[in-house]
Amino acid sequence: MLKTLTIGVVSIVGKGDLAIYRASVDRLKNIGRVSFCCPGDYTFTSYFFPDVKLLPHPLTLTQSKNLIKIFRKKAKSKILEREPLKFLSKMYDGSYVLSKFVSPFITKTLVSREFPEFSDMDVAVILGHTLEKSEMASYILSYLYPKFLFKKPTVIFPFSVSELGIKETPSRITSLLKIILRRIDAIFVREDLSYKYLIKVIGNRKNIFKSADTAFLLSDMPQKMVNSETKGRKVKLEKPSVAVALRSDYFLTYSKRYGINSLFLLLRKIAKILDHLISDYNMHIYFVPMTINPNRSVIDDLYVSEKCAEFMRNIEKTQIVDTLWMNVYQIKSLLEHMDFLITMRLHAGILAASKYVPLLMILPSKDNKANGIAQRLGIKDYFVDLDYAIKAEPEKLYLMISEAFEKRDIIREILKETVPKEKKLAEFPIKVLKNLV
Repeated sequence: MLKTLTIGVVSIVGKGDLAIYRASVDRLKNIGRVSFCCPGDYTFTSYFFPDVKLLPHPLTLTQSKNLIKIFRKKAKSKILEREPLKFLSKMYDGSYVLSKFVSPFITKTLVSREFPEFSDMDVAVILGHTLEKSEMASYILSYLYPKFLFKKPTVIFPFSVSELGIKETPSRITSLLKIILRRIDAIFVREDLSYKYLIKVIGNRKNIFKSADTAFLLSDMPQKMVNSETKGRKVKLEKPSVAVALRSDYFLTYSKRYGINSLFLLLRKIAKILDHLISDYNMHIYFVPMTINPNRSVIDDLYVSEKCAEFMRNIEKTQIVDTLWMNVYQIKSLLEHMDFLITMRLHAGILAASKYVPLLMILPSKDNKANGIAQRLGIKDYFVDLDYAIKAEPEKLYLMISEAFEKRDIIREILKETVPKEKKLAEFPIKVLKNLV
């Protein structure tokens, strides 16, 4: 039986990340034993993954007391207690090969003693998402341990490269990433824009393959369970129904490009547009936040949904769905019952599209994953650049959204042709794994 260590590079605060993890783990369980880990709160993660063995994420290895002792002994610097990876990245100047750079600081014996399950695997699967500015440390550590310390076959999927993230990340970090990615056994890229960009970044290599987002493979949920879940959360589904998935993190991560003022400007525009849609089409609006921070310590998608609703006049036809403890099967089924989706979240779009729900995306055109997937789905005419949405007059934005809503039957037929192709491509990495080992 194939033993797979599956590593998620970010926490499951976001339902999009959970959709990738859950769909991937479900598929991997069909070919062998799966151990899974991702950063973040263990209790929260275990709620959504009661069926697999959970391990500590490699990020926690840098916080191991034994490991910190080695760091401090080598460098004699207390800063390592706080940011050992940052220290390592500063040391890196491009002249070291990766093994010489890493081996003085971490040893296979130490890590095996601290986390023995890491050595007991046949293959490591990194659920790599998108290389983005805010999570680079987590990405690097996820790749380093299985491939370079334990020398296990290692694959990454579904993978994308954000031009926003790469261009705003310090060159030392991106240089290290290039070295790592060139040595990964197989990288499965989920759309064509990132495929071309990755080849441009690390060179035309034999370890890069075209694939699709694993979230397209997420299983359906029995209708009885959907009805019970929506009733329990006091979600009354009425027609015509439009789901709205807003986004907060772009405005915080890329504050120089966007910023909090742009966020509130856009929320006011969207509120005005939703009021128009209610007036013109008698719609019922359902905010579906894809990211809710469990301790509510930061601005998240629930916060921006609540703010947008506050700006609306027709609040009586608006509901905000509390998705914090909903699993992604439930969210997918909720979206399935919508007539249309307006989304700033890629995976809300993927879950809806996989059930042929018409949609319009509002995302940065420099975000390869969103732009590339929209092109592959054949809905690039219904993709609005976030920069344009912030600057455009509300009336122009409303015309684009209302036109897409009126053409929803056309969009649905397009999705019926393109989504099956995405699902077939998304299966490709799973099929390759056995041959790799």
